[in-house]
Amino acid sequence: TIDDKVDQDDFAEFWAEHSDRFAVPEKRSGRLVIAADKVDGEAARGELTGGAMWGDIVQQYGTEPGNKSQSGKLDEVSSRFTGPVPDALFATPEGELSAVFDLGDGRWGVVRCDRILPGKDADPTQNRDAIFEAIKAQRKEDLFQELLATWAVEFGVTRYDEKLEHVKSWQELTYVEPAGPPVPRS
Repeated sequence: TIDDKVDQDDFAEFWAEHSDRFAVPEKRSGRLVIAADKVDGEAARGELTGGAMWGDIVQQYGTEPGNKSQSGKLDEVSSRFTGPVPDALFATPEGELSAVFDLGDGRWGVVRCDRILPGKDADPTQNRDAIFEAIKAQRKEDLFQELLATWAVEFGVTRYDEKLEHVKSWQELTYVEPAGPPVPRS
């Protein structure tokens, strides 16, 4: 068992280490066109710079059906996302076009940053219950790891981590899919 009591010092120590987990990240919205190659990407960017409509350019140069169906819209992309598209979007000032960038799979993209939603620092008072639960969960994990180490010595247990990485976690084994909407009647 673990100590379920969390005092102010525990709370303050956890908050000092993990407050960024509870912060609301900056988000950006904009437009994206994914072109087949760099030449098409440069042509698309040139037409956009000349005032062409984004939807027309996505239809003309775009290669991604999902992107085309949304006229290239990117809604509230979090600063926590990584990859060529978020990197380009967050490097582009509001209201401007990015340079043509490599998507890493042979295709090239251009983004426009339309709106920046600033992030917010987390408020520990609003996250109080979640913080208490996170502290308790960390204590459980620490105790479990300590017991594993003790058992390995006491009982001569050998761990084969390379084999364990393919085994489902307890959470994956016990997850129950929430019930969906009832089947509609005809």
